[in-house]
Amino acid sequence: MPTTPLGVLHTTDVVIKNYDQIIRGLHFAVVEDSYEYGFIHLCLEDLVIKLFGDETWKEILSRSDVKLRGASFLMHKVYDDEVTIKLVTTTSEVVGLDVETCLEAFGGHFLKYCQKNGYDKILRVLGSNLYDFLTNLDNLHDHLSSIYPGMRAPSFRVTNIGDGSMHLHYYSDRKGLSAIVRGLVVIVSKEFFDTEVLVRTLEECDDGHVILEVVLKDSDSQENGPSIVKLTPYQTDQQLSATPSDLLFSSHTICEAFPFHLMFRRDFRIIQIGNSLKKLTHYLWSADNNRKAPKFSDLFFISRPHIDCTFESILNYCNQVFVVKSTDLFMAAKNKNLKKSIDKKPSEEEQGSETLQLRLKGQMVPVPESNAILFLCSPRVNGLDEMKRLGLYMTDIPVHDRTRDLILMSHQRRGERELVEKLDEATNHIRILDAKVRDENKRTEEILHNIFPAKIARLLCQNIRVESESFEPVSCLFSDIVGFTAMCGHKSVEPMDVVRLLNKLYIQFDHLTTVYGVYKVETIGDAYVVVGGLPEMVVDHADRVIHMGLAMINVTQTVSSPVDGKPIQYFYEITA
Repeated sequence: MPTTPLGVLHTTDVVIKNYDQIIRGLHFAVVEDSYEYGFIHLCLEDLVIKLFGDETWKEILSRSDVKLRGASFLMHKVYDDEVTIKLVTTTSEVVGLDVETCLEAFGGHFLKYCQKNGYDKILRVLGSNLYDFLTNLDNLHDHLSSIYPGMRAPSFRVTNIGDGSMHLHYYSDRKGLSAIVRGLVVIVSKEFFDTEVLVRTLEECDDGHVILEVVLKDSDSQENGPSIVKLTPYQTDQQLSATPSDLLFSSHTICEAFPFHLMFRRDFRIIQIGNSLKKLTHYLWSADNNRKAPKFSDLFFISRPHIDCTFESILNYCNQVFVVKSTDLFMAAKNKNLKKSIDKKPSEEEQGSETLQLRLKGQMVPVPESNAILFLCSPRVNGLDEMKRLGLYMTDIPVHDRTRDLILMSHQRRGERELVEKLDEATNHIRILDAKVRDENKRTEEILHNIFPAKIARLLCQNIRVESESFEPVSCLFSDIVGFTAMCGHKSVEPMDVVRLLNKLYIQFDHLTTVYGVYKVETIGDAYVVVGGLPEMVVDHADRVIHMGLAMINVTQTVSSPVDGKPIQYFYEITA
């Protein structure tokens, strides 16, 4: 079993209480039919090969019952979580380390693997300190989940607890993987910000919410040292006017300039909404509807960050990007508008739009003079087809908003991504064919070594022409089993009895050819032919053959005849 020094795999001061909970948490993902991209498996492969070697990784694949047929995982292909579970648990068993330590080591190596594959540039600009980095890490994951279909990205939220430390809130449907985050935070702090931190698990909830405490190492002796938290609290100019008549533009202009925005008061009642957003739910504000204006919490729920939907919670996290998703009430109002505006029967795509959700991404801006919050946002869609099903058009998005470019770029990149996936599949297919060719070459070499002398077989394997040679002074030994034909025809002897006899006999004979330096020419039935002085010329070839023959007679005393159970008799003849 491979072992590794403690200095290779970094571990934090975390007490492992229950490994069964980790394994059950890993299996939770299978129930949800979730998937992981091959990038994760390639990173694990790279870590195992670097620490323990290629043979250890092959053993892990074999024990995990993962059949790659000589190829490797595809970076852009989606694999079932069950494959990831098998690889992680088997790696722990093979390398002799607990699951938690393996996951933490994987988290530390994940950053290095991202850097190796050219993803470090975008990571290095996420923030100037660890606090800002982790805050924007959640936004990066949300962006990736919109680019890569089927990706169930985790979510992060950071709170400052003073004294230069913070709490990292980690949310994921895949339970038991917080050790990866611990290893990742430690290596990011060290590599990007030259800061040593300790990461401890404070609390693990059943809903996949894990609270991690991040503190500086020896923080008491580093009062003037680097800080992992650098907050820029929101400040409001107290001289702002609270009189609407002092505005230089009307609310109509704001609704036109920011068509995807809404403003709500402390009770979440919407008091202003952009034109494009209002058009999607026009029924809720129509003249024949006697209800009050809907609440923000009736139309949307906050997807990121994971916070309670309260006015104070939103104010505390105004420095983060917010992602909200539409509720059933919003979609019902949108579909009612579509049915009124379309006379023809809805298509299958339009009928399926009820299962969609409108995603809005933007910033929560406090408006203290109105005791309200302004949500400046833009729609996030996965492509033109989803835009059509949601009833959105390019003209709904303002010219100054980069969402237009993102949608068109996403449509263009989709084709490029399909080409990359096909290239990965083609490369993988080539690896499979290459592995098959290597296996066939290996079998061919084995056959050549069984048929020809080692010297001749090596030349043939290297595709070198073999020149004919002649050896006059050689000695040959021809041998047979006495009564072999009668033995085979005896009624009490089964065919497999004869096969076992010859196999037991010839295995020992083959060993003797190596001991006495003679060459086995061939075996035909019970005939065993040996030559001395080939393929290398020797002076004592006759002596070698005689010693070989005497040793063969001794061997026959250990092999019994299947007819009467007595040792077989062997006859041999030597010619020079």
